[in-house]
Amino acid sequence: MRKVLIVLGMLSFVALPARAQNAAANGLFLVPTAYTQPQGTHSISSYELVLLQYSYSITNTTHISALSYFPVTVDLITESFTIGVKQQLFRKGHVAVAVTGTYQVANELYGVTAITSLGNEDRSFHVGIGLGGDLIDDSAGSLIALGGRYRSSPKLSWMGEFVTTTRAIGEDEFRGLLTLGARYHVNESFVVDLGGMRPITTLDMGDFIAIPVLKVTLEF
Repeated sequence: MRKVLIVLGMLSFVALPARAQNAAANGLFLVPTAYTQPQGTHSISSYELVLLQYSYSITNTTHISALSYFPVTVDLITESFTIGVKQQLFRKGHVAVAVTGTYQVANELYGVTAITSLGNEDRSFHVGIGLGGDLIDDSAGSLIALGGRYRSSPKLSWMGEFVTTTRAIGEDEFRGLLTLGARYHVNESFVVDLGGMRPITTLDMGDFIAIPVLKVTLEF
């Protein structure tokens, strides 16, 4: 379970370019991008109506975030509470580079991810390489994330992403997580993402197709 929390922590800070973009240009489903939201703006994202994330952009290239479970109980909030920071290091033309850092307080889990984004707000490709660890068990692992988005119309974008770890690459069974789906642009400040996540594995998964993924993002 702690390994899952480490991976989620490394991905939980959805990043955001030095100029304004549409809502949620900061990330795909889970994979962050190297883009940043405009200075002084806020955003709230809900994952599966279970996880909530708030982000605030201090400058055009820096923002901070806080993530936790939906406030059902105090214990759930304190157990999952994660803080993060995102810093865009470079942006020129169609290339942007950023780094994120996250820390989950209760479980002492940390993550650092470097992201490179190629493209623009209509079509883009993203590569992330991260390191996550557990300060309690003194363990660490690395993560590789690939993703892309294509905006086919003013209201609709198509997205795909693949997340794996260096350990999973060498395993015989689990190879990673593949997520495919669409983003509906209600307007330039509000988007809804809907897709399916499927483990890539050599195991027989029977009739299983995919886990539904729902994410909603509001920028203000």
